[in-house]
Amino acid sequence: LRKFEKEKEATQKLKARPTAMDKELLERVTLSEMLDELKEQDAKLMEKLLVLIRENENLKDSVHVEMDAHKCTREQLTAFEDLLTKQ
Repeated sequence: LRKFEKEKEATQKLKARPTAMDKELLERVTLSEMLDELKEQDAKLMEKLLVLIRENENLKDSVHVEMDAHKCTREQLTAFEDLLTKQ
């Protein structure tokens, strides 16, 4: 009777193993799919970041152009004012 109990217990443990393995496999597949989705999101975000960096550089360039134009106009105005005050 004791031998029968041990064999029954061993059989139950063996039956439980595939279920645990199936569960672990399913978890791994799910994690793998999640990782793929995160990689895809990361790639899209990197593309957006590169676009934003380019746009930022373009804005900086246009601000510098505007500043130079403003400085030039200011210098011309100052020179013209100096010319008028001398007369």
